[in-house]
Amino acid sequence: MAGGDVGAISVHTWSALVHERLVNFQSIKLKQQVMIWVGEEGSMGCLAAAVPVGDCPATQVIGASEQSLKLSSHLAKKLGKQVFLSFNVDDDVLFGPAVHARLMQEMKEKPDKF
Repeated sequence: MAGGDVGAISVHTWSALVHERLVNFQSIKLKQQVMIWVGEEGSMGCLAAAVPVGDCPATQVIGASEQSLKLSSHLAKKLGKQVFLSFNVDDDVLFGPAVHARLMQEMKEKPDKF
């Protein structure tokens, strides 16, 4: 393919201890899209999609998760690209935001992976 990056897919996988629990992350970067999976187990219980137009509307594709909806919209706005997000962690007042913060830290440290 011409240009090298056209059609390229890159996968970035990492894990982190968050509140003494192992959380796994994976981002699959495509041109103008990114798919992000977050969870403690290897399952996809929900999937939301958001687009970077206007107020970055989001919709549920699989399951129902307010966390995935809100975060996918936020990430679409921040990244300026379509975001598919599967956020499979407890909707706990401390744990959920801590996992979100760890995701944002990785995005700040390795922006080329998103």
